[in-house]
Amino acid sequence: MAETIHEQFQLSLYMVETASYRSLNIIDQVYPHWVASYVACGEVKSSSCGESWMAHAGDVMVHPPYLPFSEQAVGPGQHHWFLFDATIAHQIDLFRLYPVTPVVSLMPSSPFSSIFEHLLQIWLDSRSAFRSIQVSAYSLQLCSLILERWQACGSVQRSEALQTPPDRFINVIRYMTTHLERKLSRDELAALVHLHPGYFDRAFRSIYKLSPMQMLRELRLQQAQHLLETTDASLASIALQCGLSEAGYFSRVFRQRYGRTPGNYRESAKNAKESYLRPL
Repeated sequence: MAETIHEQFQLSLYMVETASYRSLNIIDQVYPHWVASYVACGEVKSSSCGESWMAHAGDVMVHPPYLPFSEQAVGPGQHHWFLFDATIAHQIDLFRLYPVTPVVSLMPSSPFSSIFEHLLQIWLDSRSAFRSIQVSAYSLQLCSLILERWQACGSVQRSEALQTPPDRFINVIRYMTTHLERKLSRDELAALVHLHPGYFDRAFRSIYKLSPMQMLRELRLQQAQHLLETTDASLASIALQCGLSEAGYFSRVFRQRYGRTPGNYRESAKNAKESYLRPL
């Protein structure tokens, strides 16, 4: 069965630039947004929070918001870099959900550089009627290339030294996602980040505009939606897999969230995937 894509992406772009230099000595630079810097040529030593890495031509350096970083090079080089924020549903930060390493090595055949050139061209052309759509499309392609390569290299996560407070809550969301079938309590989730349940609830809500338990229900319903579209499992089985108690409760909360019963939703999803071009 074909899969429907429901993910909601929100991307904000603040700077797109190609920068050339004879040498480089950036010390403790801080931005309030993510930085992705592709090394088109040259060799750079990147460091942050007492750790350091070497970035060579074809590598992308990824710097988190509000975390001081340094970049140094004794020889000439060129970077294609952009300043951005990328979130999915409920304000979940894409690059915190997938905590890529500070340096990601792309394949030699990667189209990153050519896609960046298209992005830069559109970024500098304010006359384009569809500029925002094109900018978003090219930026998401670049983010996708970084994430895909990070995953292909083993999905090694950033070290704890490079984690900021919002990263702690992303770990809670990952825990929710991998334990949807379990009965999870606010106290258990708060214990994951060593916070008092009341403070945890308030801090979590301040970032995601949902309480931890509301987020858990959203994740459960999203997984149920996915299973309705991609499997023939019974409603009782889906309810059990998603921690939604039993079929009756599942049907009730699903209808409250999506405006239709799980059975009606499944039928609509099935009909929507039938080709409108039918052979005579």
